[in-house]
Amino acid sequence: MRFPLEIVLCLSLTAAVLLPTSRAHAVPGDEQAYSGSLFSPPTPLPKAGAFYVEPYLYVGSPIGQFGSQGDYHPLPGVQRSVSSLIILKYGITNRISVYITPQVQYSWQRSATPSGLKFTDLSFVLQGVALDRQSRLWPGSWQHSTLTVDLGMNFPTGSYDRLSRPQDGSGSGVYSFRYGLTDQTGFKFGHMRPFRVRL
Repeated sequence: MRFPLEIVLCLSLTAAVLLPTSRAHAVPGDEQAYSGSLFSPPTPLPKAGAFYVEPYLYVGSPIGQFGSQGDYHPLPGVQRSVSSLIILKYGITNRISVYITPQVQYSWQRSATPSGLKFTDLSFVLQGVALDRQSRLWPGSWQHSTLTVDLGMNFPTGSYDRLSRPQDGSGSGVYSFRYGLTDQTGFKFGHMRPFRVRL
């Protein structure tokens, strides 16, 4: 058995745009800068009418693979790709948000013609806050827990059939249901910035 080794370079930029809404009370942790990633999705937006944009650009380049004995084997002439993914989220209420993740990719191989820009499968997700609880630990310190439920669908908008070459493939070809449960707890100790734990 061989295990692939791939170099992935990821660049991201996060921006939140608040559309005109009524003034809401500050929520503990508002002063914390966002520190999420694709592997730790944020909770629903705290204000109705808020719009959130998080673009990613990443490059994948397989360089080799390891065998079951730990021996390394280079992979010459493999397919490489550049992908751009954007998380677009809108706050329907202060407890429910909806987001989509449009993504395009470009693949190439040394011995073949490049794929050109291809759309991949599109995800549509509805997020809702199931539990939002705050407790005081001691004077000047608190704990704030949020339990979020995600329900969504992946739509097969990418190319998946009648392909003339492998690098043209950009989709799964199937509809798939998505669901998730995320617990995010913030701890505030004195004048320090909040410490966040996700599960």
